[in-house]
Amino acid sequence: MDMQGAMSAVEQAAQGLALPSLRANAEATLLEFRRSPHALPACRHILEHSQVTEAQFQAAATLRDAALRDWTALPPQERSGLRQFCLGALLHRTPTPAPVVASQLMSTLAVILKRAWLDEGVDRGAMLSEAETAVTQASTNAARRIGLQLFASVISEFSPTTASAMQLPWEFHERCRASLETEFLPGLYAHGSQIARSVAEQGAALNATDDAVCVASLRLMAAALAWDFSRDAHSGGFGMLADGHLRPPGGDRDGEQADAVRITPGAAWRDTLLAPGAMDWLFQLNTAAHSAAIAGERAATAGHHSKIETLAGAARGVAASLCSLSGEIFPNAREQPGAETRRGHFGRCARALQTVLLPASQSVAHAAAGTSAGEENLEDGCRALGSLAEIHPVDDFMTPLVQMPHAEGGVQSPHANQNALNMLGELTLELLRAGALLGENEGSAMEESLRMLLDAWGSLIGRVGQFGCPPELAQGAAAVFQAYLQAGLAATAAAAFDEDDGQEEEGKAGAAALDERLSLISPIARAAPDATLPLLRQALEAKKQSLSQAMTSNLDPTVPLEELWWLVSLFYVSYAHGQLD
Repeated sequence: MDMQGAMSAVEQAAQGLALPSLRANAEATLLEFRRSPHALPACRHILEHSQVTEAQFQAAATLRDAALRDWTALPPQERSGLRQFCLGALLHRTPTPAPVVASQLMSTLAVILKRAWLDEGVDRGAMLSEAETAVTQASTNAARRIGLQLFASVISEFSPTTASAMQLPWEFHERCRASLETEFLPGLYAHGSQIARSVAEQGAALNATDDAVCVASLRLMAAALAWDFSRDAHSGGFGMLADGHLRPPGGDRDGEQADAVRITPGAAWRDTLLAPGAMDWLFQLNTAAHSAAIAGERAATAGHHSKIETLAGAARGVAASLCSLSGEIFPNAREQPGAETRRGHFGRCARALQTVLLPASQSVAHAAAGTSAGEENLEDGCRALGSLAEIHPVDDFMTPLVQMPHAEGGVQSPHANQNALNMLGELTLELLRAGALLGENEGSAMEESLRMLLDAWGSLIGRVGQFGCPPELAQGAAAVFQAYLQAGLAATAAAAFDEDDGQEEEGKAGAAALDERLSLISPIARAAPDATLPLLRQALEAKKQSLSQAMTSNLDPTVPLEELWWLVSLFYVSYAHGQLD
């Protein structure tokens, strides 16, 4: 094959994709190139010599496809040569590949690593070490970042949910998954953690002078924690299991909390994730990066602020994952009757959330202002709080955080003398006061955050079951119900004359849609009936009087009618559902 001619043809075709008049011919040319038996050397030539970004991207993608197609015919030296070529293209090419090309090269290299994983005589650890050695020899922050991004791509490629199609049996993918999980995944997480901690403690991350190395490290950690761990995947919280672990008896509550993720890495990860002080630096970085992102208007440049927001998002993602740890990673009841490890972890997570969510008036105001930092912080924080509510016992939420084991670790919150239930209540009430139920906030971060918090209340209330709510939980539920009642009536009145207020669906569909919205508050209402039923009865009487006055005075009855309909629906969903059908 004429390499120069092939490069010219691919360059013209790759650029022609953007022009409607040339697209059909360009696609035909690129398809023919991918099918060529000489595609591998041509791709290498293009990646080494072409200056056209579009052509480099097509070459990187075709290199992956051709390597998979020709793999069984390639001798071992050529297989390893492909890995080394991709590493060289990522680390040593001048000029540096464009981000889109670098991303495709990382994906291609991850596929090649996986395809070689089960080859006879292959040293899997050596293949990963080869990449780390190349990064170390390059000795630049850019190379370090690329190495971290590559390892994250490897994790993604080995995960069944994000693996590339290779025209190989499922058994191949499963064996690769099991091997990476047991032999290398903890090490990859530790590698990212070590680098992130070092960069953070040096101050380079918050100064944005690390060329995004800390962000890449945090994303590698997040990728490892996002793994679909094979063990303990069915674990559901507390109550005694056969193996001595605890599971809450709330698995049969109405609706399953989709936002509360469970991460179950198992006992082998205890020292890495739960040893006292192991993750303190992460929680501290999360707090500091959040404060810097919120104060972004004082940043020196827009570019600097953007980097800090990215850092805050990456740190927040790992912190949220730590809030979702569940199952065998915590010592079971026989190993540790007092659950000091689990309770200490809960305390560290809750204090970390306090530092970025409290005072609630501030975090909700930032979200209401529409800033990405404010919205993402509120949503991610409420999701993490929901995970804690889904996984941990109710008693943990009612214990002052300063009384939790290892209370001296993590971040020191000025609100640590409170308990996590106070935080949950403060956030819920503030969102209701701020208008999260109003139609104008439909689909917003405020509405989504409120939904997650109400579901968290449902998790806690569902946990106590037949034993009834502890007084503190019942009092909190009553306060939330009262605020929801007031906010719901205000939102209903505000939308009464809207042509589409979100409640205009006809017949059973409309009733079902409203039932679904109100189902979030129903367990909260039932948790404290002595307080909530009188509130609902008083509201019904007041609106009946308003309707009567409107009819007597010949005034428009739309608002009181809408309010009465909403109140009756709330009563039905909360108290009468299943009894009046």
